[in-house]
Amino acid sequence: MSVDVVQLYYPTGDDSGSHKQPWTRVRVEAPVDADLTVHARDQRHDKTPTWLPRTTGDAAFEAKYILYAPPALDLQEALPAPARAAFVRADPSATLSGGYVWWMRVKHVRDPELMVAVVEACLAVARATRR
Repeated sequence: MSVDVVQLYYPTGDDSGSHKQPWTRVRVEAPVDADLTVHARDQRHDKTPTWLPRTTGDAAFEAKYILYAPPALDLQEALPAPARAAFVRADPSATLSGGYVWWMRVKHVRDPELMVAVVEACLAVARATRR
């Protein structure tokens, strides 16, 4: 399972690249269906997944997250109860997209305790998605 923690700059505004905004990203590989996307409800997302929101029947998970998946995907198999529980416990909240568990924030995060918590939360969710 690979983990990467990077501080990077994304262009803002026009495409000239003259304005850049700092970001911190943690990304952990997760063995899940690439069509499965999970977003925290309290975070703004620039891109909405192609699929419609789906429900799992897990009230604690659904209070904190929105899950997007194709209609034919078996959610109980794709994101089983232990994985949903790991998402609920994740503090700070994580995102699942494209086969990775993500955490991103605008600015370069310099707080080592926060970064340890983020990496641990992302790893816990990724480990819980193993089949």
